[in-house]
Amino acid sequence: MEARRGAVGALGSMEVKDVIEPLSKTLEDSDREVRYTAVFALATITGQWEWAASLELYMQDEQRYLNYWRKWLGTR
Repeated sequence: MEARRGAVGALGSMEVKDVIEPLSKTLEDSDREVRYTAVFALATITGQWEWAASLELYMQDEQRYLNYWRKWLGTR
């Protein structure tokens, strides 16, 4: 679990659009923190700061954020 979290964090820290596709796959990860890290990274990379929730807000309504990014990824 820690390795996946670290890998997603490393992808996100690259802040290049080339990692959007690999990050999109992690939205389906079994670990909630991996999914959160992917959501935050996608928001950072795309400049969509309104979708870069704090961990607390994300945990309150995870599906809202996952649904947004799945839809966004499906339309790009």
